Amino acid sequence: MFGSGRFEGSDAEGTGVFSISTGSPPSSTNSIASGSWEANKAVSFTSYGIANERAEGGLPVLKVTLLFDGGTVISPATLAITCRVGSRPATAKEDTILSAGSMFNFDTPVTGITTFGVLPED
Repeated sequence: MFGSGRFEGSDAEGTGVFSISTGSPPSSTNSIASGSWEANKAVSFTSYGIANERAEGGLPVLKVTLLFDGGTVISPATLAITCRVGSRPATAKEDTILSAGSMFNFDTPVTGITTFGVLPED
């Protein structure tokens, strides 16, 4: 999963791509679905604190639309992204979790690098 965007309050905008695979590491031989995602709404944000003037850690939860290659659309789905920068809970892991209710729940964290930037004040 890859993407970028911004959120403030309940407003969210962002886009990215995803690939669902049956094995690790993901590859073209074990990919079962792929597509793009669009952020619709920020549900919540738990801040882990500002690490420096340009980075903040935390856990945003977003409502997203999944646009699968081939035309299937799933909305809403929930995307939770954890960035461990700052004073995080000991159990926090750098991860992404994606679920769409009873359709699927990718609740095994996908590890990677997550970065949240802090926009400068006007």
